[in-house]
Amino acid sequence: MAPRALESLDAFIHRLETAVQGGDLQVAFGGHHMTHVVCLEDDVVRVRRLEVSQADADEYIAQHGIFMPEHAEEISKPGAVVLEATTIDAIVELLRAGSWPYY
Repeated sequence: MAPRALESLDAFIHRLETAVQGGDLQVAFGGHHMTHVVCLEDDVVRVRRLEVSQADADEYIAQHGIFMPEHAEEISKPGAVVLEATTIDAIVELLRAGSWPYY
């Protein structure tokens, strides 16, 4: 799979708001590959880095014989907290204040 086209911050914000309204508690984003996820956890909104453990990567390689960035997207899990706020609007403001796209 080729890298995806870069998503504008405004397009991501629209996708995030739509997903949250639909009940989605995790919305991934990033540059050409998904690298982060917005998570709604216990009334806190967190941006977490997507991570793949070495054990998960090794298992994937054993099963499929290959491991590329798009495979990492398939098996990655929310990891370290990068940003935290009490509302989606507050996270949006933090994202607007940083550089986009997020890598």
